[in-house]
This record gives sequence, structure tokens and C-alpha cells, in this order.
Amino acid sequence: MKSTISQKRELNDIVGAHLLKHHVPPREPSKQLCSLHQEERKLYCLQDQEAICLVCMKVKEHQNHPVCPIQERAVLTLQEELKEPLRLMKEKMKAFGHIKDVEVKMAGHIKVNRVH
Repeated sequence: MKSTISQKRELNDIVGAHLLKHHVPPREPSKQLCSLHQEERKLYCLQDQEAICLVCMKVKEHQNHPVCPIQERAVLTLQEELKEPLRLMKEKMKAFGHIKDVEVKMAGHIKVNRVH
């Protein structure tokens, strides 16, 4: 079983490759300001599925709603988007491994049965 650190590195590599493939330049995260309170939106309201500021969390509209840090939500979303491509890559790697094993066996068989 892979360690959590190894899994995070693998996910980070996959994300980096995905961004490079789709020509997404690295950028500084932009500060989203709440239109009501002019505060930075640092939280994500899981119930209403929207980014909110700290003041929004305490007012009636979002009070007692489950929230998480917006960076955490972004990571979870990206992980979800990458699950299927990762699964497909793992299947391809397994298939290529099988093909390699067959080729190694064939090469060994050819060497043994070679006529001098």
C-alpha cells in the first residue's frame, strides 16, 4: 500500500501534467471579494455550493451551514475531476505491464529455440 505522501506526490504530478497538457499557465490565486461585505472569500458553503467570506458565514443566510476552506474545496474538486483519468492511466499501465511480460517471455523462448 502506498504512503499518503507518495499518493500526494503522484496526484501533484498528475495535476501538473494535466495543467501542462491543457496549457494552463501557473498563476497566483486571485482574491475573490464578497460583493456584500468586500471581504475576501476564504470559505466554501457546502450547503449552498458557493464561496463565502467570514462575515457571510455568521449572517442569517449561511449561519450554521457546513463550510470548509476554499482551498480545500478546490483540491477536492480537482481530485474528483482527476479520478477517472487516473483510473484509465492505471489500467493502461497494467495492460502495458502485461504486454511487456509477454514480450520478455517470447524473447526468452526465441533465445532458447534459436537455431545456430
